[in-house]
Amino acid sequence: MSTASPQRQLRVLIVTAAYPSAGSHRGAFLEREVEGIRQLGVHIDVAHLQGRAKYVRGLLTTASPALASRYDIVHGHYSFCGAVALAQLRLPKIITFWGSDVQRDPITPDSRANRVSRAISPWLARHASACIVPIQRMADQLHSPNVEVVPQGIDFAFFTTIPQAEARRQLGLSPDPDQRYVLFCANPAQTLKGYAIAEGAVNLMRHYDPRISLVVANGLPHETVVTYMNACDVLAVPSSMESGPYVVKEAMAVNLPVVATDVGDVRLITGQTTGCYIAERTAEDFATKLWLSLHGPRRTTGRSDIAHLSRERLAQRIVAIYERVLRQHGRRRNKRGE
Repeated sequence: MSTASPQRQLRVLIVTAAYPSAGSHRGAFLEREVEGIRQLGVHIDVAHLQGRAKYVRGLLTTASPALASRYDIVHGHYSFCGAVALAQLRLPKIITFWGSDVQRDPITPDSRANRVSRAISPWLARHASACIVPIQRMADQLHSPNVEVVPQGIDFAFFTTIPQAEARRQLGLSPDPDQRYVLFCANPAQTLKGYAIAEGAVNLMRHYDPRISLVVANGLPHETVVTYMNACDVLAVPSSMESGPYVVKEAMAVNLPVVATDVGDVRLITGQTTGCYIAERTAEDFATKLWLSLHGPRRTTGRSDIAHLSRERLAQRIVAIYERVLRQHGRRRNKRGE
């Protein structure tokens, strides 16, 4: 098979176990990435693996020789889906690693699945045609020449600013501008997200100003999350581990101040923006930094500061990787006389 010509639409199969479906918004960022790539003219089908035997079924489907006649590339997301992608022997394979498949969370008890995932990821990286990670730290841990750092892109047309008073009205929050809201955008039950730290920090601040409240936005449609970000005054991200927390980029896109631990690419993303702070993972330090943020500018310059992270620009980088591996794959096949 040769590389796709300009007259022929590039066709890619995405393999993932996390994609929005009825009752679940998990993998919403991937859905937005897929839509960005489609807008560049690439045909993408998504194989959403679900159920107890999802990886076995995925392996059987992806390994089919018939798949090579329908697609140019197989792109697996997360290590286990990367392994599924490698089952297709005739096509080039790309793997995007998400974070916990490479990095160990130092706080949350380790699971057998996470240990297996981290153990196989370096091997997968070496055997893939190319790999994508969101931060340099993950690339360094994989020890493979095939890895490229591509942060997750933001859809600025979707994550946009609306007046705070209007956002609060839509959510039924207090219209009083002296009522300040700290936003926690994660599942409080996930220890690594640090809800107890955010809650403790807000309780400490309430001793000095009872008008400060903690708001939780979890498991909500992205449209509602955007409204919460515009309604609130600062985002708290006390995570113990992240690869490149998408929620921080979302907050920056709507000019919401951010206080976060030094995880993933947070320092790189927020470092030039007044009103954003890096905090130690304690309620006391989060209270200090949140207080500073709440008494600084009500909105930041985050949107302009991360303009280089637009979904369109980063989708172009992914398509460039697709085109490169296709050229390399074509040269290898030609050398073999296939």
